[in-house]
This record gives sequence, structure tokens and C-alpha cells, in this order.
Amino acid sequence: PQKDLIFSVWPDPNRTLPANPNPDNLEQWSPYSSETTATLINLPDGEHVFWVTVKDKDLNSASISRKFIIDVKQPKAYIGRPERNQALSGFGKIEGTATDEDFHEYSIEIKYNKNGAVVYSRTFSKKVEKGELAIWDTRNQPDGEYTITLHVTSLKGIGAQRIFESIDNVTVIVDNTPPQIQLIRPVMNEQVCGEIQILGTAYDENFKEYVVEYSKGATPGEGDWKTISTKQTVVWENELLSWNTAGKSGEYSIRLRVW
Repeated sequence: PQKDLIFSVWPDPNRTLPANPNPDNLEQWSPYSSETTATLINLPDGEHVFWVTVKDKDLNSASISRKFIIDVKQPKAYIGRPERNQALSGFGKIEGTATDEDFHEYSIEIKYNKNGAVVYSRTFSKKVEKGELAIWDTRNQPDGEYTITLHVTSLKGIGAQRIFESIDNVTVIVDNTPPQIQLIRPVMNEQVCGEIQILGTAYDENFKEYVVEYSKGATPGEGDWKTISTKQTVVWENELLSWNTAGKSGEYSIRLRVW
């Protein structure tokens, strides 16, 4: 009967786990007792072995061991792009990491912050390491602020598995409305000389910068344009910049680009 048995376990739960545990080292075993349970604490992640030796009243003994793995690391969930408060338009690529040794799945959920509506939700079964997590078509979404949330889950254990989850999120701005852009002066075919003012409008809700360029001729190729100046200030029907035309003669083209 069990009441006639005594047990010793390795490693001894009442001692700090040795740096080099060795079941042949008798000092690392617990004293024999009738206790049928043992609690091991502060075990590091990795593979471990638990030994039990049992003796009966006639001092006959038997031993058994079990391997087990400690893994309490959370899965990795990281959104690298888009960055926080980045403006998106068209097809937005979501990049990052969703992985774990015991990876189960990850999901991407996107909410419109104005009313909390979920506008995108999809689950994926393959882990991703610094790569593409999803593609989001923003073309039919209203402009505004959205939150992208990444959920990564892993299943750990045997039989009744435990679910571990990690989350990362980022707030972005959907902006599919083109910038307001206008060149007011010089007008078409205007004759100019010396220092001239270039007037116009460069505006957007998520304005970044504008560039004014020039090229010789009426129909320049894409590679013919040269930058006059780049500015990071919104302009509305006012001076974009001054341009010194000294030394130039003939027909020139000017263009304005806004981001």
C-alpha cells in the first residue's frame, strides 16, 4: 500500500537548483518522506528531467524519470510598418513579426476610431519574421484615424494546452483625398526676368512637403526636371518661393508637387 512507501525526488525542491544538476549526486536529492507531491520553482526555460525514487518498508527501491519543457515566453507581436500616425492611401502594406516556437496563429484587426467599427479582420496560420503581415485596401474607407491591432497566439503544453497571447497596435491616418495644388503665378506664357515670385497653393490634411521644379522647354521629360526648392510649410494662395532667373533665356516650364 502507498502508506508503506517513502519517496525521494531530484532535484530537491527545497534547495536552489544547482548550476550543474546531476542525478548521481546524492546531495541533490530530497530526504525520503511519505510526501507524494513536490513543487519546483524558478526553473528556467528549457528541457528538464524530474526523477523519483521510491522505497518500501523492506527497503526495496525503484526509480522513474520524466522529461519536461519549461516555456513561458510570450509570442512575439510587433508592427514595424506603418509607423505611428503614418498616412496611408490605396493599398497599405502591414509589416512586422508574428512568431513563437509554439506558434498557433495571428490576426490583424483594424478599427475606425471615429465610431469603433471593425473595417478589417483576418486570421493567418503561418508565422512571419520581419515580413508582410497583411495588405489592407483603404480605397473604400473614409479618411480619418484607424487603429491596427496585431494578435499573436501560441499553444503550450501537452493535452490541455494553455493559450499565450501577445498584442501590438499602431494608430494610422487614412488619407485618400488628393492634396489641393495650384500654380497661380507666373501664368501660362508669361514673360519674366530677374527675381520672380512663384505663387500658388500647396495644402493637404496630412501635409508633408512641397517641391517646386523647373525645366527648359514646354514638354520636358521626367528626368529633365531640376529642383528649385523643397518646403515643409502649407501655403494657401500665397508665395511658394522666390526664384532668380538670371542667366536663363527662352521657354521654361515650372511644376509644383505636394505630399
